[in-house]
Amino acid sequence: MKKLSVLILFLPALLSAHGISGEVQQLNEIVVVRFSYEDGEPLPMAKVTIFFNESEYQNGRTDLNGYFVFLAKEKGSWKVECDDQLGHKKVLKIVVAEKVKQEKMETAIRQFSLFENLAIYVLKIFLTLLAIYLVFKIYLKIKR
Repeated sequence: MKKLSVLILFLPALLSAHGISGEVQQLNEIVVVRFSYEDGEPLPMAKVTIFFNESEYQNGRTDLNGYFVFLAKEKGSWKVECDDQLGHKKVLKIVVAEKVKQEKMETAIRQFSLFENLAIYVLKIFLTLLAIYLVFKIYLKIKR
């Protein structure tokens, strides 16, 4: 009877157990990996370890949407390990065939910087328009 009650207690956890899948996208030296459960739910804050030629290169955690990004600065074998620390693990192997050149990295950084500046500019415009709206609304309230 005791074994049955333990089984019933853990049955929901056993039935909901599922594996991890991983998707890799590569743009030059930038490697984007997205980890999710098999049902598509992302793995937020999962532990990620990157290995280059079997030596640990970098570690960190996925973002809230299951993404982890790193720069593959050398050609060779890369291994990405993901662990949600709930018993689910996934290992992905990536082969980078072309050695990354410094100018490619600088171009990617410039492109990101341009996007970041554009986002800040749009945010400033939005906040300015919001301030004008609020001042106008207060003015109308005082005028009544």
